[in-house]
Amino acid sequence: MGSIFERLGIDGKLLIFQIVNFSILLFVLTKVLYKPLLGFLESRQKRIEDSLKRAEKIDKEWEEISRTRKEEMSKIENEAVRVIEESKNEAERKSKEIIQNADIKVEKIVKEAKENISKEREAVLKEVKEEIADYVVLAVEKILKRSLKDGDEKGLAKEALKALKETNE
Repeated sequence: MGSIFERLGIDGKLLIFQIVNFSILLFVLTKVLYKPLLGFLESRQKRIEDSLKRAEKIDKEWEEISRTRKEEMSKIENEAVRVIEESKNEAERKSKEIIQNADIKVEKIVKEAKENISKEREAVLKEVKEEIADYVVLAVEKILKRSLKDGDEKGLAKEALKALKETNE
């Protein structure tokens, strides 16, 4: 075999020395560079996978938060509509109550006014009748030129009032 190597221009000792050097270099590179590089790549791949898992988890949580937010907003809107409707109904009820109270007060005032007018009318009529009776008595006295007795005055006054009532009716 030595002759084949010699014909090719290869030195056997040098070849063995190069094989040993290459093996040492391969061993050193494997221990010093290849294994740490593989460890680094594996840890990086693991971090990337973890990041992807966290991103998926965050996306799921975001979807859940968005769904919950939409549900809460819907609940809040429904509550706001309910409160507005209740307020509107309460305002209408109060308005009707105020109107009813005002109507009752108006009716009461009108009734009292009618009663007052009726009482004043009666008082005025009574006063007018008395004044007319006095004037009738004075007129009769002047006509008769004599003074009437109390009984005569009352009788004449009653007759005059009776005549007034008949003319008013």
